[in-house]
Amino acid sequence: MTSIIINTFNRKKALLMTIESIINQTRCDYEIIVIDDGSTDGTEKALNNAFAHFSIHYLWQPNAGVSRARNRGIQLSKGELITILDSDIICVSNWLDQITSILYSDESIDILGTCPYPLWLLPHKQQMADLGPPMGRSLIDVSAVGGGIMTTRRQIFTDVGFFDESIKFSGEDVDFCWRAILAGKRIVYNYAPLTFHAKDRTRKSRLSRVEWVYESTKNRLYVQMKTMPVLFIVRFLPKELVSALRLLLQRITYFRPLWRAVKWIVLNRRSITQQRHQLYSACAYEPIKLSRLYLFERRIDEVNKKYFKYIKSSNMRCDQKSIERKY
Repeated sequence: MTSIIINTFNRKKALLMTIESIINQTRCDYEIIVIDDGSTDGTEKALNNAFAHFSIHYLWQPNAGVSRARNRGIQLSKGELITILDSDIICVSNWLDQITSILYSDESIDILGTCPYPLWLLPHKQQMADLGPPMGRSLIDVSAVGGGIMTTRRQIFTDVGFFDESIKFSGEDVDFCWRAILAGKRIVYNYAPLTFHAKDRTRKSRLSRVEWVYESTKNRLYVQMKTMPVLFIVRFLPKELVSALRLLLQRITYFRPLWRAVKWIVLNRRSITQQRHQLYSACAYEPIKLSRLYLFERRIDEVNKKYFKYIKSSNMRCDQKSIERKY
């Protein structure tokens, strides 16, 4: 059985569409667990009205971030496979069948991610399947996958631990995956057109733009300093500084959240160093290989950009706004 854990926050309409796409799956051996991270938009009532005939495990908690919501869902789950799903993902009817078949047929894969294509491409999923994946093959080894669509084996949470609850938003998935790589786990990304992502509402539903800059910058620095080899940190620190300068050039108001992020790292440097030592003392994998996978992903990103540029210039066109409005 597969346990599908959906964390949500004030996404009532999108959540209903996500669950409807799951109910329409060709595979039926699953359970749905919805962890409501403090919604105030009547999510529970909407679920009861729309799916009164269907068994959904619903749990409300005070707003504490996606990491705690996912961890609670994992603790409540019963399946041997666990899927983490955001509440704005639309899945095609054979999605669950495909991902479970991959994991059951290849036991070396510990974490399987699925590419969340833009929602406006949903009407063209068959054309995309005929076109083929960006890298020429559907399954590619990577260093991390997005937490919005991630399927793992239950054992991995015993070996690696749960999501870091000090990371409330942005970066918790990368932290979890990098710890898994250092523990000797294999992470694979599936480029088949099986899932589609509605317009990103994470920041809009939770934080202001300024607070989002603070959280994302702090978490990115925290995860890199905790998990990456020193040579990697030295190599990419200048790029982080360039990225920060670009934000400052966009709006001077970003200076304060960027400074707060750096200050938080400095104040917590001893704790981060301790976590780093603990992680590396139990390391079953060469840290340098994590860096190589990360660098390989940067090349993948360039291929992806060309792929989407080709799609936009092809006949796969539709009214993007009307589709996103529907969901």
